[in-house]
Amino acid sequence: MKPILIALVGSSSSEPTPPADYGFGEILSPLRTLESTRQARGDLMLEQAYFTQDGKPCRNLDSKQDAPCAYEGKARVSMLATGDQALPLGWFLSARSRDKIASSIGEPAKCTAEISIDANDSEPEQAAKYLSRRNGCLIRKIGEDIAR
Repeated sequence: MKPILIALVGSSSSEPTPPADYGFGEILSPLRTLESTRQARGDLMLEQAYFTQDGKPCRNLDSKQDAPCAYEGKARVSMLATGDQALPLGWFLSARSRDKIASSIGEPAKCTAEISIDANDSEPEQAAKYLSRRNGCLIRKIGEDIAR
């Protein structure tokens, strides 16, 4: 049996957006720095996991390009991408938020299907559709590995 590392991460489009104005100026700078450092540490740990497990990096995980390294190696990534739906930082999720999270998980059967992009889809919505398909590929690949 070989171990497989699965990282569950959020896409850059699901990150909280900074406020338009930086009220309180320097007072909140330490908190902003802490949040940025935390995100950078997570990114670094993911990069190190790829080097340790697979011997090479897996880049462009957030892009619309296919990244088979996200679901084929020993280190795998499932990304939460909810498109235009901002997720609250609380314990209660609305039905719409739960639906967006569920659709982000992906379906293995749709791994190789064409992605239908509507001309009215925003950039985050388009990215969510690509990441959902990639997550479906991840689930399919894990199922294949378990069946062996």
